[in-house]
Amino acid sequence: MIGLFVIGTVYSWYHTTDKSNLLILVLIFLLGIVYLQTLNLEWQQDKLKQIVGNKVRLKGRVIKAEITNKRASYVVTDLKIPEFDYSSTRRILLTDWYPNSQVRLSYGDRIAATTRLEFPNRQRNPGGFSYRSYLKQQGIYVVGQIKQLEKIGHQDSLIELLFNLKSQIIANFDSYFSGTNSQFLQALLLGVKFKLPAKINERFRELGISHLLVISGFHIGIISYLIYSLGEQFGLSDGLILFLTSFSLGVYLLLVGVQTSSLRAVLLINLVLIGKYFDRKIDLYNLLAGVGLIILLINPRSLFTVSFQLSFGAVIAIVYLAPVLERYFIWLPTRLNQMLTATLAAQVGLFPILAYYFNQVSLGGLIANLLVMPIVSLILWLGMIFIVVSFFSQIATEILAFIIKLLIFMALQLVEWLANYIAFKLFVATPSLLGIIIYYIVVYYLSQLMKLSLIPYSKQYRKKASIIALSLVLLLILQLGFINQQQLKIIFFDVGSADGVYFRLPTGEHILVDAGKNGGEIINFLRMQGINHLDAIFVSHFHKDHVGGVLPIVKKFAVNKVFYPSPAKKNEFKQQLTQIAKNKGIKLIKLMAGDKISVFPINIRAIGPSLPWAEELKTNNNSLVLQVIYKQFRLLLTGDIERLIEQRLVNNRKLKSSILKVAHHGSSTSSTKRFINSVNPYLAIISVGKNNYGHPSPIVINRLKSKGIKVLRTDKKGAITIITDGERYKYNTFLN
Repeated sequence: MIGLFVIGTVYSWYHTTDKSNLLILVLIFLLGIVYLQTLNLEWQQDKLKQIVGNKVRLKGRVIKAEITNKRASYVVTDLKIPEFDYSSTRRILLTDWYPNSQVRLSYGDRIAATTRLEFPNRQRNPGGFSYRSYLKQQGIYVVGQIKQLEKIGHQDSLIELLFNLKSQIIANFDSYFSGTNSQFLQALLLGVKFKLPAKINERFRELGISHLLVISGFHIGIISYLIYSLGEQFGLSDGLILFLTSFSLGVYLLLVGVQTSSLRAVLLINLVLIGKYFDRKIDLYNLLAGVGLIILLINPRSLFTVSFQLSFGAVIAIVYLAPVLERYFIWLPTRLNQMLTATLAAQVGLFPILAYYFNQVSLGGLIANLLVMPIVSLILWLGMIFIVVSFFSQIATEILAFIIKLLIFMALQLVEWLANYIAFKLFVATPSLLGIIIYYIVVYYLSQLMKLSLIPYSKQYRKKASIIALSLVLLLILQLGFINQQQLKIIFFDVGSADGVYFRLPTGEHILVDAGKNGGEIINFLRMQGINHLDAIFVSHFHKDHVGGVLPIVKKFAVNKVFYPSPAKKNEFKQQLTQIAKNKGIKLIKLMAGDKISVFPINIRAIGPSLPWAEELKTNNNSLVLQVIYKQFRLLLTGDIERLIEQRLVNNRKLKSSILKVAHHGSSTSSTKRFINSVNPYLAIISVGKNNYGHPSPIVINRLKSKGIKVLRTDKKGAITIITDGERYKYNTFLN
């Protein structure tokens, strides 16, 4: 492959045509695939893969440390595991919960740690997050929680000097600023975002201005401008200014951590400055391509990261679209015109990427950028000066600190106000790859139509307009899709030792039964599907592992009705749900045995709880027992009922169901023989995760299997999806 690449490059050098350029692109793409496959093959053959799952005593060197009061995370390399005769430069991630304050590690520290090595968690639900893929993009395949930790030495290096400098700068921030102000400056100037309060992160993200907190071209441009200006003031030669700028940017890059956005900005600015020094014509597209190739050579998996795609996507969008848009805002002052069109171009260019990864786009981002960016820019300028001055003059430092505090206060208050009043979040379903391609085709041809050189209603104009119209129709079809009017879809989410079930009815309604402990996985799924409205939520009972996730869902989504068991004992979850429902005008409905809910063509029948005995029982036995009926198909949902209630239900001849959601996560206190015989299902689903209760009980598993019942567990199979036309059903599991 490398030989073909060299031959293709030589051929293109002497035969510069569109075909030869295309050949080079194809060869680069194929070379990248080979490179990735080589990395994957190396991991498959690595002995560390066989060590995973074992408790080990390992030694290594810390190359990254993130420490808070609750958690310390260390990236460790130069591994040695004597008991397995293993040594490698591969990286692993070790986590120490509530770390011992006497053992605080930093770059270069050599450690000995006892841990059980594990693979990172993978995606287990549709729309979920894969921590395994996220770490893999950083070259980390294995993690471990520290049981014992000991610092056994230290390895000096030149990079350590930069980390010491960074630590001193952070100490200076902490000396002159309060907690939030210091954390904001650390994120803004040094890329230390893990300390920043979650609320501030969320507010910036809601407004579509989270890029202001990422070390990017915004920061690198300010530093290069400062150095270049100072160099010209002192009459330095162009060559010396270029050297000082490149050196300073390199130091800053190492200081903040080599992130994709900062690396892209440093490389791009350096190439631009070098081009200017040698009086070469600058082609930004070629420079971007070159920078992208350098980054991919360093880490080919960067291509699949959201930071790479957002970083390069924003620059390309601004370079291509901003000049087109500027013509339509010539009535604005030049500086405001440039800010407005650059922001608008970036939002248009990044729309599908933001929709794909986050399922939301802030429509207030344009205004927020125009209002917040000038204040943040001023904080950046003064912050850079503060870093230098804080080492020399206390009085000047205190004056600067006072001004910066005032500016941070203004910025955060403005962000809070904007988030409350103009956030205007648009939630969209995850677009398909084909949908993203069609979107960019529409943007390209629309920009062509907007160019003043194109004569309106000419043949070329009509051709481009026709392409746009056709593409928009295809885009709408792909995004909205079609619902099979005969199919009922049911998803049993993997939410640990908890319950969460989603129904999409043949007529398009959306229903939930419970939502796990925090609702995170289900919220991600609903956002991915573009679902902003739920027709009904059923709460089986008011334990956290069933209703905990309902509360944030009811807050964030439009919900028509919430059904719950009666009588339900008062507890904090019921009180919270009642208050939220009252504030949002959601109808709360109590259900008892014998109640029926019809959402054509589905019928939902409440089999439990029933009076007079329900009031005397504990919450588990007050669970809703629901039978979902669609033509000949029946699904029985049992909440957490136990043996006593099962015994009282077995006389109900209508228990017979195709699928049984096994009660109480497979506990031995449920699923009696008589009950299973009465239900007589073909398939049993157990919603369970890691726990200290022994769920699911081997006795229950054997009892089900002895009846010839297929058993599926969410802890083994991930989310379980059932699709039925009312006559037959099929299932698939997320972890096949």
